[in-house]
Amino acid sequence: MKCILTPLIRWPNSLCHYRYSGDEFVVCTSIQDKRDLESYVNSLLDAIKVPILLDNYTFRITAKSGVVVSSNEGDTLDELKRRADFALYEAKGMRSSVVFYEKSIDEKYQRLGQIEYELKSALTNNELYIAYQPQCDFSGQVKGIEALARWTNPTLGSVRPDHFISVAESSGDILSIGNFLLQKAMKEVNEILMPNTLPISLSINISVIQLLSEGFREQLISSFQEYNDNPNVTVQLEVTESVFIENKTYVIELLSKLKNDGFLISLDDFGTGYSSLSLFEKLPLNELKLDKAFIDRVTESYRSEQMVHNIIMLAKSMGVKVVAEGVETKEQKLLLEKYGCDLFQGYLFSKPLDKESLKQYIECHSK
Repeated sequence: MKCILTPLIRWPNSLCHYRYSGDEFVVCTSIQDKRDLESYVNSLLDAIKVPILLDNYTFRITAKSGVVVSSNEGDTLDELKRRADFALYEAKGMRSSVVFYEKSIDEKYQRLGQIEYELKSALTNNELYIAYQPQCDFSGQVKGIEALARWTNPTLGSVRPDHFISVAESSGDILSIGNFLLQKAMKEVNEILMPNTLPISLSINISVIQLLSEGFREQLISSFQEYNDNPNVTVQLEVTESVFIENKTYVIELLSKLKNDGFLISLDDFGTGYSSLSLFEKLPLNELKLDKAFIDRVTESYRSEQMVHNIIMLAKSMGVKVVAEGVETKEQKLLLEKYGCDLFQGYLFSKPLDKESLKQYIECHSK
């Protein structure tokens, strides 16, 4: 629901409302006090929440609202609706049911629009590349590598992965971008690793949209056969807990097939979202990655320490390897090693590296 406060425009009876599109409605009011307006909007949302009984079934509806306040006579209704849209989008991504439009929200969505526009030509212009972060055991020997997507654009500069990946998922560009990055990572790692290199796993992040796309498994196998000719390199697919929200049964079956195909399966950002013990028990996992948010607090909070300890014990009891992300201090490393963490990834060992720097790092840390 969009709510527009327009004291400069006269509405019949100081209020009008209409259906904007689909499940969106616009309410225009001349209420001028922000606190009164917020109270009024919340009363509308509360009315929407009233349970509806139909044929012995009870239905409950919830709604979000974006609110914009007109501040000058130059504001057009179209401009006010656009701003209310931005506020509504912001509300949908937050716990708050009511969000008031601010200029910072406008700037945020304008940048997202720029990112989506520039991303369309990123592959053609060779702007996307990969950085590699080593995963080491307690002695510092490299046992794995995570491929990290990077993008530098002439207009936008360096764009953070958590910004452009989400935009690519929304626009559908993640399929071409994800396939490109997957093939490039396999190709580059095989170019820098000698055939006699100790076994190393190459971890590649897979979007839920990629995973659920038609023919993903066949395309992955084909790419692996074409680009991975080193028998000592194993490809590990990193998925986040969000993939199980869409179609849990299908995803678990697909991951099981991929594991049987020879790929390793890693659950990334464990404990930050959808995870439950019943789900964890069903997953065909080889690896569990402890999110950096846990690691940051592990030496400072007893509760965080115990949580990490319990997660590691759970993984060990099920034969799953544990990797800690974001390890930055020796104290974190010692505590994690004490509880049985297998691999460490973070600035204490190495920052993300380009292809040539990775080759040198591996030569020094895989003997």
